[in-house]
Amino acid sequence: MTTAGENGSQSSGRNWVERHPVGTGVLGVLLAGVLGAGSAVWGAQVSSEASYRIANAQLQVAAEQKAKDQKESTYRSYLDAANSYRNAAVDLFGGTAPADAKTAWSSFMTARAKFQEQTNEIYVYGSNDAWEAHLKVAKTLPPALGDASLSFSATDVSSQPAFTAAYRGFLEVRCREVPAQVRSGCASG
Repeated sequence: MTTAGENGSQSSGRNWVERHPVGTGVLGVLLAGVLGAGSAVWGAQVSSEASYRIANAQLQVAAEQKAKDQKESTYRSYLDAANSYRNAAVDLFGGTAPADAKTAWSSFMTARAKFQEQTNEIYVYGSNDAWEAHLKVAKTLPPALGDASLSFSATDVSSQPAFTAAYRGFLEVRCREVPAQVRSGCASG
């Protein structure tokens, strides 16, 4: 039975989907395409954000490791320089006149420059605790900064126990801040 619709078209009692099977198919395909594309864009966005977070975390871990490696190298070099400077000062000013004063003076000045260089590295790369520990070490040694024509004497060289205590204080800072796994007793001196 055919009835006249409001606009004068004829309908046979079937709905739009039944009357336009091709249009329905096209709409279905379009809807599936839109949903598929939207899902793909959303998935790509989620994946991109996850990749960004992972890459950022990896960069942060790498930067932290680089800073830790720099600190380890700086602290180790500082301790070596402090010990060399102490030895050179004792050789030059330790009571007995050196056999070759010119060589002893040259060794002292080289060690002094190296100690000051490492002091600068502690200032830049070290923690506040490392700087405070450095100040205690420096008090046991002749001044490292300044004109090479400064006069030095045996009074600028503290006793071995004072130097050793200050040196160990710096080692304790190193033990706390640098190793991935601190050995038992490292920070206890």
